[in-house]
Amino acid sequence: MTPRQIAKVLGIKLDFDELEKKGESFALLQVKRRTRYYCFSMKTKVTDENNSIRVPKKLINFFESHPGFEGWQNFGVTWDVKKQDPLDIFYRDFSINQEWDATIRRVVPEFSVDRALRQKGPQFDL
Repeated sequence: MTPRQIAKVLGIKLDFDELEKKGESFALLQVKRRTRYYCFSMKTKVTDENNSIRVPKKLINFFESHPGFEGWQNFGVTWDVKKQDPLDIFYRDFSINQEWDATIRRVVPEFSVDRALRQKGPQFDL
């Protein structure tokens, strides 16, 4: 399916004339981003947080009728939408927060406060 068709199934409104000028992969990325945005909005609505975002009914009905749907409160924890097909669900091994923490540990070296205090920095005369 094209990104335009996927958005139509989910009831997502985007300016596809502009998006498609940047390529189909860019348009698909925008559809996925908007889909995840609405899924997170539904998650906050069911967890009693103040949320006034209007989520398309088509998107709500589509995911709630999906055989792998585990509830909005579990979005980003046990399930998510697939990168190449926002109409499909995949099951997460790690929550989004656990994945982010692992990425930070992998990318950013550990900073030791003791070592930083022992290093001499620039000296200033006051």
